[in-house]
Amino acid sequence: MSDCIYSCKPSEIIKRYQSTRRHHPLVESGNLNVAIDSDFSAMKGLDELADIILDSTGSDPSAFRTMLLLRLGLPALNPVPLSIMSFSFRKGIPETAEYVFDTRFLANPHWKEGLRNLTGIELEVQRFIKNDEGFEPFMQNVTQIIELVLPTMQKTGRPQLGIAFGCTGGRHRSVTSAEYIASWAVKKKIKHVLEHLGL
Repeated sequence: MSDCIYSCKPSEIIKRYQSTRRHHPLVESGNLNVAIDSDFSAMKGLDELADIILDSTGSDPSAFRTMLLLRLGLPALNPVPLSIMSFSFRKGIPETAEYVFDTRFLANPHWKEGLRNLTGIELEVQRFIKNDEGFEPFMQNVTQIIELVLPTMQKTGRPQLGIAFGCTGGRHRSVTSAEYIASWAVKKKIKHVLEHLGL
């Protein structure tokens, strides 16, 4: 375990607080300069105890993350986990999804005798949905988006890419689509997590 201290020039700290409109925890009279001076005074001497001292002046979050990982001896470009979700539009879109795909245009097993009470995890339902002529082109487009976006997210330090598939009940079409992408991710050796929020 390493003890790290993150520092920054006071002028840049002021800019950051002004841009985020957040309050410094030591602000009492409303004077940000005084609060920052108090902060620096309280931190005096701690740098002697630290293993790593990083100056974040001039660094955006992505650059700072890369700098920290390198100082810790960790790969700067860790594999970005792919979060794959299925959900019901009735219950709302997952907040962690960057990309949301509506699968309601696909054939609906809800109206097929013998399939209504099953889910998209089961092969009978998957076969029914995959027989829809729109399924394969749809999945090809989704995988192309993932392959395009993942490398960029790695470079910018984003921790996770969220892909969500929605349908009316969150049990059939969205689940089958999410299962398909999860299987594709396994073949591509892409680290991922799979959640069926409607089941």
